[in-house]
Amino acid sequence: MITLERLADIDIVLALCDDQANFLREYAPSVQVRIVPHGVSTEFFTPELARAREFLTPNERPFRLLGVGHWLRDYPMALKAVAQLNALGMPCEYTIICHNFPAGLELPSNVRVVSGLSDDALLASYHQADALLLPMRSATANNAVLESMASGLPVFTTDVGGIAEMTDGAAFLAPAGDAQALALGIHHAAYHPKIRQEMIQAGLKRAQSLNWSRVARQLEAVYHEAITCKERRHAGR
Repeated sequence: MITLERLADIDIVLALCDDQANFLREYAPSVQVRIVPHGVSTEFFTPELARAREFLTPNERPFRLLGVGHWLRDYPMALKAVAQLNALGMPCEYTIICHNFPAGLELPSNVRVVSGLSDDALLASYHQADALLLPMRSATANNAVLESMASGLPVFTTDVGGIAEMTDGAAFLAPAGDAQALALGIHHAAYHPKIRQEMIQAGLKRAQSLNWSRVARQLEAVYHEAITCKERRHAGR
């Protein structure tokens, strides 16, 4: 484990986002910090090609919401948002893919938790959903958000940590803890397919910009910079 004191001995530190980089600069101002974002496999996580996504409204069938993962997820907020949608009379279903769902949370009849899915089954879940509902408590980056965008799924989450930087305008971001704002954003998009279509296109574009091959080239450039720093340091001895 690298302590804050040892950061002074390091040439370059990598961060995933500005939020994380600013934290590192605060505690080790002499260290050079480079930001290389988290990536996503846009070769595996792709929009469904077999059929065009159905832009049905809740008047035609329940709106299918999806949650994925457990680390730093704010599922209490998500369930409050679902309760708000229920109160608004919007038919919806919320499937949560999570192997470690928080104990003690009461689930309404239109919410279910599943686990143990294969990668192919996970991709199918993204394709079958209408939107990702995944509020976060904190995050530097998030696989499920990136995978959703790459799979052609509108994303509804919270403006915490590096989420805004990672999604770059392609997702709906509610203030932390504001379940009502999250629910209203979903409700509006659910009844306006054009908004969902615009979110999907923006998400696909953002995901492509974070393809692992592009991220790898950024990382390679930082490694070359680090090697140059090391060579200069040794040359000066």
